Amino acid sequence: MTLSEPCDAGLSATLIYDNENQLIGIRNFDGRIDIDDVELLLSDGPIIAGILDTPVTPSINVDGSGAWPN
Repeated sequence: MTLSEPCDAGLSATLIYDNENQLIGIRNFDGRIDIDDVELLLSDGPIIAGILDTPVTPSINVDGSGAWPN
């Protein structure tokens, strides 16, 4: 499944996942913010990818965790 949503942070992103069970609880992620795009890989498979409206320099690797809202 794919869900595309614009957000207020200057990013149009797409969420790719296999089933809704992947979108509950707390998940770890890692990824990269490049000059004009973002890709985050979640620990249980989903991917969040998008294009930035404003360039970011330098590119950075990111990791962390987050909770899906209920």
